[in-house]
Amino acid sequence: MSSFKFNPKSKNPLELRKSWELFMEKDIISPHIPKVISESWKSHKHKNIDPFRPKVDIDLHTYDQYMNNNEYIIESSTDIIKDLGEYLDYTSVELFNADALLVKMYGDQKIIERLSEINNAPGGIHDTQAGTNAVTLALEHNKPAFVAGAEHFCSMFHEISCLAMPIFNKNTNKVQSVIDFTGPLEVFNSHTFGLLHSTRVAIQKNLDNLYLEQYNILLDHFQNQFLNGSESALIINSDKVIIRCSEKAAHLLGAYGKDWNRYSISSLGIPNLNFHLELNENEIEFYSTLGHDLDVRIVLNRIFHKKLFQGWLMRLIPIVKTVHEPKKKRKLSFNDLIGNSDSFQVAINTAKKIASSQAPVLILGETGTGKEMFAKAIHNSSEKPFVTINCGAIPKELIGSELFGYEEGAFSGAKKGGQKGKFELANGGTIFLDEVGELTLEHQVYLLRVLQERELYRLGGKKPIPLDVRVIAATNVELRESIKNNTFREDLYFRLNILSLRLPSLRERGKEDIIRLINFFVILYNRNEGKKVSLTKEALDLMASYQWKGNVRELENSVYRLIVLAEHQSISPEDVRLILDEPFVEEVDSSVKPVSMNEIERNGILQVLRHHNGHLTKAAKELNISRATLYRKMEKYQINIDRILE
Repeated sequence: MSSFKFNPKSKNPLELRKSWELFMEKDIISPHIPKVISESWKSHKHKNIDPFRPKVDIDLHTYDQYMNNNEYIIESSTDIIKDLGEYLDYTSVELFNADALLVKMYGDQKIIERLSEINNAPGGIHDTQAGTNAVTLALEHNKPAFVAGAEHFCSMFHEISCLAMPIFNKNTNKVQSVIDFTGPLEVFNSHTFGLLHSTRVAIQKNLDNLYLEQYNILLDHFQNQFLNGSESALIINSDKVIIRCSEKAAHLLGAYGKDWNRYSISSLGIPNLNFHLELNENEIEFYSTLGHDLDVRIVLNRIFHKKLFQGWLMRLIPIVKTVHEPKKKRKLSFNDLIGNSDSFQVAINTAKKIASSQAPVLILGETGTGKEMFAKAIHNSSEKPFVTINCGAIPKELIGSELFGYEEGAFSGAKKGGQKGKFELANGGTIFLDEVGELTLEHQVYLLRVLQERELYRLGGKKPIPLDVRVIAATNVELRESIKNNTFREDLYFRLNILSLRLPSLRERGKEDIIRLINFFVILYNRNEGKKVSLTKEALDLMASYQWKGNVRELENSVYRLIVLAEHQSISPEDVRLILDEPFVEEVDSSVKPVSMNEIERNGILQVLRHHNGHLTKAAKELNISRATLYRKMEKYQINIDRILE
């Protein structure tokens, strides 16, 4: 701090403005400009930074990520600068992170409002693109910096002056954050430096104590709650520094006996590790290959203490090829529904309330949003039968017998002794009517009678069969519009819609839910296909930014295709673009014709049919579609089963 000279009285606003104009117009540096400022000006001019840009960049997504991962540290500074801000006139006190991201701001409300007009607000970034400023200089030189008025490279800051001081991280010995005073030049005097320095010292002391407390919390977590020396695991603090590494983990990392403590995670050499740590998820899984060609599954769990985030537990699980024995299928529960977005959690919480009732339920949502999974989760709180039928996948002439069954001799070809329908098979349990909006008006009348009377007659039957069935219906059709168009009965709609649940589209759920689903499907289909494929950060980003019109089903099928078609262990953005229905033309060679989703789907069906020697039931099961849907797709893509087997 002693090398820093603070003399705001020597700054003349008019001289500074003339010096700035002289440099901008003629590249001449005035003697009034300190060397640290002039060097910064030259650098920014060389980088073609716009000196007349009206606002700083703002990145609320990065801001939210930082706040979620660093609330423990931020809390130690907030109380101090908040108390200080209450006594400031014409000035604001601001806290920036090590990337020049503004995270906290207090002080005079008028100047805060004025600064927010140029995005100088939480989420604003004072990096290179913002030109010469005190925060960037403090980060660059690891010491206090003062920038007055027109000493700022960008004119949007010319009416203010800034004094910034770095705060250091005891774990890394690097700058952790920057505290900054911003206001008109005339408010800065010899006492300003002392006040900000005292504040910095108080925050630094708080941080040092918190780092020690955090270290003890994480160490306790390592020793007592998880490992006891038997797991391949590491504890990583919120600064992404390794606190402890088990002997097993060190062995897997290829450095048995090495003391990994205080090393940055970058020293582990695990691709995309930092990217996954940044995701705001309590648990993340992904595949990777360690330096000595060992394939592992990596599980990251966020660690909390008193609801504040502290760091991560990272487990390394070697992938060993084993002969898989058939397992009893586990019932799907609400815990199996993947997604942490607010809209998805609202849907889950509503479904949990619905599960305790026996009233009919209508699930609304676009195709592929998971309506059947929600129906199963609602039902599976009981041990009773669950029967599902897709009302849109069965020919209209057969839907009646499928739903309600038939008696012997009811029609030509009827089975001897007749056959139970889906409602009878579900008796005592739940029937899930998918695509209920596709029912004909004739069958809607019969369904309404069954719901009202709680009994049915088989086709050709004269004896009523009592029913105790819970009905869960689903549709991607707007039924109110169907009612207006006289294609759906209003009385049936109200009978089905006693309890309703609307599922959000994948687009509404946000990037983090998409990434979580991608990671889940990558693990699932790696296991199924006996592969060890992973996506690069760029490929994962590209998929997360894609508009999934087919929702989760389209996303799952796309990941499946990527795994099956992957020729290397690492999936690139180019691989992703190849299988997406809407190619990213701006980055694709125009001479290469992109493969459409229809072509990919047709090839996938052909591959599965060949694998099962044309056995349609087995092929439909592997494709996770009904035989009727498979027939329709074969007709759509003109797939001739005889030619396949030639």
